[in-house]
Amino acid sequence: MALGMSVRRAQEEIDVDEFRNWLAYERIEPFGPRRQELMLAQLCSLTFNINRGKGVPASKVEDWMPEFRAVRKQSQQEIKHRLDLFFSVYEQHQEARK
Repeated sequence: MALGMSVRRAQEEIDVDEFRNWLAYERIEPFGPRRQELMLAQLCSLTFNINRGKGVPASKVEDWMPEFRAVRKQSQQEIKHRLDLFFSVYEQHQEARK
């Protein structure tokens, strides 16, 4: 799946199993905007740590990662329910297109 692919095109070109594999892979090896944010956070942390004064604690990469919204911790059951719902709708859409 190419970055920047539209949802419609992705639905035409990949199946549910491939989509799940891409989601799993992206969690292991980030790509796209998430990867860019990680690289910039690494540079910020490195620059801060090189220039920090004595007695100033070192920063971590996580300190520089953006947070766009408060994330509520979800249970595995909630996550499974949302994924099941998503893939159910996706599969219905695929069946309707046949």
